[in-house]
Amino acid sequence: MNDKPTYEELEKRILELEKELKKPEKIEKNVEGFEKDTPVHLAEYKRVEDIITTLYDISKAVCSTKNLDELFVSIHQSLGKIIDARNFSISLYDREKDAIRFAYYSGHILDVQSVSNASQSGTLVSKIILSKQPCLFREEQINEIYGTMPVKVPSQIPKSWIGVPLMIDKNLMGVLILRNYDDLNSYQLKDIELLESVSGQIAIAIDRKRAEDSLQKAYDEMEEHVRTRTMALEEVNVRLIAEIQEREKAQEVLRLSEEKFSKAFHSSPSLMSIATLEEGKFIDVNETLLKAHGYDREEVIGHTAVELGILASENRQRVLEMLKHGPVHNLEVHLRDKKGRLIHGSFSADIIIIEDEPCMLAVVDDITERIEREKAIREGEEKYRAIFENSPVGIALTSMDGRFLTVNQAILNMSGYSYDEIHELPLSVLYTDYEARKTLMDLVNRKGVAFNFPAQFKRKDGTVIDTLLTTTKVHHSGGDEIFQSFCIDVSEQIKMEKEKEELKARLEQTRRMDAITTLAGGVAHQVNNALSTIIGNLELLSMDLPDNERISRYSGPVKRSVYRMAHLSDQLLAYARGGKYHPQFITPNQFIRDTIPLIQHTIRPSVFIETDLPNDIQGIQADLTQMQMVLSAILSNASEAMEDQGRIRISCRNEDMTIERQKTFPELRPGPYVHLVIADDGKGMDTETMNRVFEPFFSTKLYGRGLGMAAVYGIIHNHNGCIAIESEEGKGTKVHIYLPAVGAQSKENDRREPVERPIKGSGTILIVEDEETVMDVSCAMLKRLGYRVLEAMSGKEAIDIVRTFNEAIDLVILDIILPDMEGKAIYPVIKEIRPDIKVILCSGYSSDGPAQEILDAGAQAFIQKPFSINGLSEKVKKVLEGF
Repeated sequence: MNDKPTYEELEKRILELEKELKKPEKIEKNVEGFEKDTPVHLAEYKRVEDIITTLYDISKAVCSTKNLDELFVSIHQSLGKIIDARNFSISLYDREKDAIRFAYYSGHILDVQSVSNASQSGTLVSKIILSKQPCLFREEQINEIYGTMPVKVPSQIPKSWIGVPLMIDKNLMGVLILRNYDDLNSYQLKDIELLESVSGQIAIAIDRKRAEDSLQKAYDEMEEHVRTRTMALEEVNVRLIAEIQEREKAQEVLRLSEEKFSKAFHSSPSLMSIATLEEGKFIDVNETLLKAHGYDREEVIGHTAVELGILASENRQRVLEMLKHGPVHNLEVHLRDKKGRLIHGSFSADIIIIEDEPCMLAVVDDITERIEREKAIREGEEKYRAIFENSPVGIALTSMDGRFLTVNQAILNMSGYSYDEIHELPLSVLYTDYEARKTLMDLVNRKGVAFNFPAQFKRKDGTVIDTLLTTTKVHHSGGDEIFQSFCIDVSEQIKMEKEKEELKARLEQTRRMDAITTLAGGVAHQVNNALSTIIGNLELLSMDLPDNERISRYSGPVKRSVYRMAHLSDQLLAYARGGKYHPQFITPNQFIRDTIPLIQHTIRPSVFIETDLPNDIQGIQADLTQMQMVLSAILSNASEAMEDQGRIRISCRNEDMTIERQKTFPELRPGPYVHLVIADDGKGMDTETMNRVFEPFFSTKLYGRGLGMAAVYGIIHNHNGCIAIESEEGKGTKVHIYLPAVGAQSKENDRREPVERPIKGSGTILIVEDEETVMDVSCAMLKRLGYRVLEAMSGKEAIDIVRTFNEAIDLVILDIILPDMEGKAIYPVIKEIRPDIKVILCSGYSSDGPAQEILDAGAQAFIQKPFSINGLSEKVKKVLEGF
């Protein structure tokens, strides 16, 4: 028991502790939350000053207030100077219990005084606890959050709510809350930044004051023990030792709080220092100052700013004189770093007492970037003037009454006026449409801006240009409202857009015609299949009953009608780009002269045909019959377009298709062409008729005659040419035809006259055909000719027969289109199985396209549906015997 202190020793220690508690504390200003090197205007500097003052007031309040409740009041009063804090509260958080206690509030009385399971309660405060981040909520968001809360909803919902976590290191000790019940926009993000700037200091102050309260409580309890020292000394000693231990713990808490306060000082983004007031020697500086000036801590502590060259002597003296009258705020000073680089600073300072010695707490914000920014702005204004004058876009400032204030060179170039001339003119001189200008002004006055408004301007020479205006209402330096306009000359662009639209319409028509040609080819294919069945059966019937006059009387007209149908199918195939059956060299002039007499009877007697056919016209490679059909259809339409007398003019010219010319006819390749023009002075066509004139079955007659111009379109495109129509109601029609020119006459195809009666033969023939009726009649015809016939309704079945049939197969008649495989896929397989087998291709389409690919691969011949038994016998005999 001898090691226990005596009563006198304990009383002396209590007095020492009391003296220690009443010492003035070291006060540091914390401006955490303001970004380093950020240029701000004067309002921002005032804001920084307010924050520093608030931090300073909070620091002093730690020493001046008696207890935690008074500290809360002091914090509330300090914040009320810089932000609307009428409805202010501080909640303290117990992390172990996960509970919030509303320690202080003012304004509206809170409905909820404490919350258990605070982080899971779903309240606004819980969101701060969970995120440890500040939050700004508006009324709508608060209503949504309260809609899901398990706790009682407050009787009145604030319009705006800010919550900021009070953090020490990474530990949450509480939440600072501001509410506004009147204004939805009373708080903004900058208010969060302001509160964040002081929240750390507030947290440290509260923590420190709680420690002091705890210490004061221990001290009071010890005083009570002293007053009752009549009790047994042993009991007093034991209790005093316990109280001393409590005070030591409280002092440790206080020490930790001071360490945290020191961390805030050293982590501030501003340059902060503490120096003796008399000599100016640095006691402490933060890391921001060391980095800014390029010094190590050892080089700075114990030295003055004047010795280090950071601050000139006269500037220090000026600051000391100013401090005699109170704190210094936002004094612009020039500092130097270790290398002599100039730093522009905004200097604030105040006197604090540390261990009974007056010291100067200085805070400097580096405003070098702001100064340089202001310089850059001045230079930017000069650049803007250069850009304004040299911009290719017209720029004009005009008054509200329609007068030019200033314009750039582009406006002068567009208008044709000089600078002096245009300033004497009202805007109405340039505008061709007063109503358009009125609409523009109404739009700008209503919305403040009009984007890309189309307007036409009349130049000085009287010509009109198309422009796009973007006009904004702005404030002039004198405070008056003016109009700022950006003007782009789009005359050439509009011209190009019109050409583009015309070209697009032609391309769209070409796409539509391509789709229709595909349909026409399919129709022709199906018609030819049907006609094959009819012709074949009629011929077989005639062969079985050659002397039956009744059958001949009825079958003859049917057969003639079938061949007319076949001719119609040929027209469809021609339209579907499948009609180049017998291309040959044709001299256009001679072709026209020879064809006109043949079709003259279809032209009305009152219509005269004129020709303009120079002798130097180049030749073309084309099918003579199809070209005659083209000329006949066009002349017939031209004749019918004339109600009484009329004139048709046929002209022909050589023309080179240049790249520039291709813009009008994009489907043609560059090179030489023969340009045929057939013009009439008939009644012409409207736009709708002209757009549909090439459609199959379209006709302006009550009973249309079918495929005339549609077949013309297909034939011309099938010859790698182009056809276009130029027409207007009451002004006649011009048909333009372009066909590729060839330099010399090509060799005509050798043709054989068809046989007059079927040629019989022998051998085994495999027919591959998916149409059952066509298969039946084809088999019957071949059997009648003396051949053995094998049948396959699909590509797979044909391949199986070729692979498995034990005897010879002399010939395959292969349909190109089958339901499971194309002919070009079947052909190489059967040739691989039986290399010596011969193949005749058969299709309702022409020999072009897929058929030609198989012929190029080695197939012996092609026969087009519908075919007669004579034609079939000749083709089979030729292939089998090779003649």
